[in-house]
Amino acid sequence: MRGVRQSRAILDLADGFAANPAESRMRWVALRYGLPVPLCQYELWVDGQQYFTDNLWIVDGPDGPRPVVAEFDGALKYCGAEGAAAVVREKKREDAIRRRHRAEFARLTWPTLQRPDAAFREMLEAFPPGTVPVLQPRPELEPRRPRRGARTRS
Repeated sequence: MRGVRQSRAILDLADGFAANPAESRMRWVALRYGLPVPLCQYELWVDGQQYFTDNLWIVDGPDGPRPVVAEFDGALKYCGAEGAAAVVREKKREDAIRRRHRAEFARLTWPTLQRPDAAFREMLEAFPPGTVPVLQPRPELEPRRPRRGARTRS
Protein backbone atom coordinates (compact mmCIF):
# COMPACT_ATOMS: atom_id res chain seq x y z
CA MET A 1 0.00 0.00 0.00
CA ARG A 2 1.28 3.42 -0.99
CA GLY A 3 2.00 5.87 1.81
CA VAL A 4 1.84 3.41 4.72
CA ARG A 5 5.43 4.03 5.84
CA GLN A 6 4.96 7.80 5.69
CA SER A 7 1.63 7.62 7.52
CA ARG A 8 3.12 5.51 10.31
CA ALA A 9 6.04 7.91 10.71
CA ILE A 10 3.71 10.89 10.92
CA LEU A 11 1.50 9.19 13.51
CA ASP A 12 4.51 8.07 15.57
CA LEU A 13 5.86 11.63 15.71
CA ALA A 14 2.57 13.50 16.08
CA ASP A 15 1.89 15.56 19.18
CA GLY A 16 -1.59 16.64 20.23
CA PHE A 17 -0.33 19.69 22.12
CA ALA A 18 0.34 21.89 19.09
CA ALA A 19 -1.83 24.97 19.44
CA ASN A 20 -2.18 25.67 15.73
CA PRO A 21 -1.18 24.41 12.26
CA ALA A 22 1.94 26.60 12.21
CA GLU A 23 3.31 24.89 15.32
CA SER A 24 2.69 21.52 13.68
CA ARG A 25 4.47 22.64 10.52
CA MET A 26 7.40 23.94 12.56
CA ARG A 27 7.63 20.56 14.29
CA TRP A 28 7.44 18.74 10.94
CA VAL A 29 10.32 20.85 9.56
CA ALA A 30 12.47 20.15 12.64
CA LEU A 31 11.80 16.42 12.49
CA ARG A 32 12.10 16.11 8.71
CA TYR A 33 15.59 17.62 8.76
CA GLY A 34 16.72 15.50 11.69
CA LEU A 35 16.43 17.46 14.91
CA PRO A 36 15.44 15.43 17.97
CA VAL A 37 11.75 15.32 18.86
CA PRO A 38 10.92 18.69 20.46
CA LEU A 39 8.87 19.15 23.60
CA CYS A 40 5.59 20.80 22.67
CA GLN A 41 3.97 23.44 24.92
CA TYR A 42 6.73 23.01 27.50
CA GLU A 43 6.01 24.84 30.74
CA LEU A 44 8.55 27.35 32.05
CA TRP A 45 8.19 29.48 35.18
CA VAL A 46 9.74 32.92 35.66
CA ASP A 47 9.09 35.00 38.79
CA GLY A 48 5.82 33.20 39.50
CA GLN A 49 4.63 33.60 35.90
CA GLN A 50 3.82 30.50 33.85
CA TYR A 51 4.82 30.41 30.19
CA PHE A 52 4.43 27.72 27.52
CA THR A 53 6.79 27.36 24.58
CA ASP A 54 5.73 26.21 21.12
CA ASN A 55 8.62 23.77 20.59
CA LEU A 56 11.62 23.29 22.86
CA TRP A 57 14.77 21.24 23.09
CA ILE A 58 16.91 21.01 26.21
CA VAL A 59 20.61 20.95 25.33
CA ASP A 60 23.65 20.31 27.49
CA GLY A 61 26.02 23.23 27.30
CA PRO A 62 29.35 23.74 29.07
CA ASP A 63 27.52 25.54 31.88
CA GLY A 64 24.66 23.03 32.22
CA PRO A 65 21.35 22.34 30.51
CA ARG A 66 19.52 25.14 28.75
CA PRO A 67 16.47 25.42 26.49
CA VAL A 68 16.39 26.16 22.80
CA VAL A 69 12.93 27.44 21.89
CA ALA A 70 11.26 27.63 18.47
CA GLU A 71 8.30 30.00 18.48
CA PHE A 72 5.79 30.82 15.77
CA ASP A 73 5.01 34.50 15.25
CA GLY A 74 1.70 34.79 13.46
CA ALA A 75 0.89 38.24 12.13
CA LEU A 76 -2.67 38.00 13.43
CA LYS A 77 -1.46 38.23 17.03
CA TYR A 78 0.15 41.60 16.31
CA CYS A 79 -2.70 43.23 14.33
CA GLY A 80 -5.41 45.60 15.38
CA ALA A 81 -5.72 47.87 18.39
CA GLU A 82 -4.01 45.38 20.69
CA GLY A 83 -1.12 44.68 18.29
CA ALA A 84 1.43 46.95 19.94
CA ALA A 85 0.57 45.62 23.40
CA ALA A 86 1.00 42.05 22.10
CA VAL A 87 4.47 42.88 20.75
CA VAL A 88 5.49 44.33 24.12
CA ARG A 89 4.08 41.31 26.03
CA GLU A 90 5.90 38.89 23.73
CA LYS A 91 9.18 40.81 24.09
CA LYS A 92 8.91 40.83 27.90
CA ARG A 93 8.04 37.12 27.91
CA GLU A 94 11.05 36.23 25.75
CA ASP A 95 13.40 38.45 27.77
CA ALA A 96 12.20 36.88 31.05
CA ILE A 97 12.70 33.34 29.72
CA ARG A 98 16.14 34.22 28.35
CA ARG A 99 17.19 35.79 31.64
CA ARG A 100 15.89 33.04 33.95
CA HIS A 101 16.57 29.94 31.84
CA ARG A 102 19.41 31.13 29.55
CA ALA A 103 17.17 30.17 26.62
CA GLU A 104 17.93 30.71 22.97
CA PHE A 105 15.09 31.51 20.56
CA ALA A 106 14.22 30.95 16.92
CA ARG A 107 11.17 32.97 15.88
CA LEU A 108 9.49 31.78 12.69
CA THR A 109 6.76 33.29 10.53
CA TRP A 110 4.48 31.81 7.86
CA PRO A 111 6.64 33.07 4.99
CA THR A 112 9.66 31.32 6.53
CA LEU A 113 7.69 28.12 7.22
CA GLN A 114 6.73 28.03 3.54
CA ARG A 115 10.46 27.55 2.84
CA PRO A 116 11.36 24.50 4.97
CA ASP A 117 15.11 24.81 4.29
CA ALA A 118 15.11 28.39 5.61
CA ALA A 119 12.93 27.48 8.61
CA PHE A 120 15.27 24.63 9.50
CA ARG A 121 18.34 26.90 9.25
CA GLU A 122 16.71 29.42 11.60
CA MET A 123 15.98 26.70 14.16
CA LEU A 124 19.47 25.25 13.86
CA GLU A 125 21.09 28.68 14.30
CA ALA A 126 19.34 29.05 17.68
CA PHE A 127 21.40 26.19 19.13
CA PRO A 128 24.45 27.58 20.98
CA PRO A 129 27.87 26.56 19.65
CA GLY A 130 28.79 23.08 20.82
CA THR A 131 25.19 22.06 21.53
CA VAL A 132 23.91 21.30 18.02
CA PRO A 133 22.51 17.77 18.18
CA VAL A 134 23.52 15.03 15.80
CA LEU A 135 21.01 15.30 12.98
CA GLN A 136 19.07 12.23 11.95
CA PRO A 137 16.99 13.22 8.90
CA ARG A 138 13.71 11.38 8.50
CA PRO A 139 13.23 10.73 4.76
CA GLU A 140 9.81 9.24 5.47
CA LEU A 141 8.67 12.80 6.31
CA GLU A 142 9.64 14.14 2.88
CA PRO A 143 6.63 15.44 0.96
CA ARG A 144 5.27 12.86 -1.44
CA ARG A 145 5.88 13.54 -5.07
CA PRO A 146 3.10 12.80 -7.54
CA ARG A 147 3.70 9.65 -9.53
CA ARG A 148 4.84 10.23 -13.06
CA GLY A 149 1.86 10.34 -15.35
CA ALA A 150 -0.58 10.53 -12.42
CA ARG A 151 -3.51 12.86 -12.82
CA THR A 152 -3.72 15.73 -10.37
CA ARG A 153 -6.79 17.44 -9.04
CA SER A 154 -7.48 20.94 -10.25
